[in-house]
Amino acid sequence: MPTLIDSGASDHCFVNRESFISLTPLHQPTMGLAAAKESIFNVTGKEKAKIKTCINGTNRNITFEDALHTPELHSNLISISKLAEKGVKVEFDQHEA
Repeated sequence: MPTLIDSGASDHCFVNRESFISLTPLHQPTMGLAAAKESIFNVTGKEKAKIKTCINGTNRNITFEDALHTPELHSNLISISKLAEKGVKVEFDQHEA
C-alpha cells in the first residue's frame, strides 16, 4: 500500500485495518472529501496507526495519533498540517520528503 505525504490532507488516513495499533470504530461512518477528485470516501474508525519506514538509512516505526481508517482510499495519507501541529518540519527535494 503506497503512503503519500499530502499537504492538502487535514488528517492522517490509513487504508488497511492492520496498520492500526488500536482502532475505535465509529458508530456511523462519516464521509471525507478527496479534494483532487472531488469525490467522497467513508471514514469507519479513528485511533493510533503505525507504519515502518526507512529514515536516513535506519528502519523505524512511526506512530500517528488520531489517524482515520479510510478503507476506500487507494493510498495512505500523511497530513503535513498534522505533522506541523506536532512541531515536525518536512523538507522536500525532487524525489522525497
